[in-house]
Amino acid sequence: MISSRPSRTRDTPSEDVRAIRRPMPIAASGLVDESIRTSLEARLQLAGEVNAMWAYGKPGLAVCLVQGNEGWRIFVGAEREDSLAEVDALGVELEIYE
Repeated sequence: MISSRPSRTRDTPSEDVRAIRRPMPIAASGLVDESIRTSLEARLQLAGEVNAMWAYGKPGLAVCLVQGNEGWRIFVGAEREDSLAEVDALGVELEIYE
């Protein structure tokens, strides 16, 4: 039996998730410890998890956390450079891509 859920549909994501879907002109990444998930979840909205990659966001900022060959890494997209302050506050050393 298929039940309808009162949550949002794919066509009506929350405002924070819509922020992730916009183009982000600033891109960066940095190696992190897996424990950063706790801090990300305290500061940003969890948009979802796919294949062990977690996506977080808020208006103007998107962060993905994934484990790769080098260890855990975050990938950041931001509308403005000052939006990176949220990630800087976590003590992450980011490499900004030009």
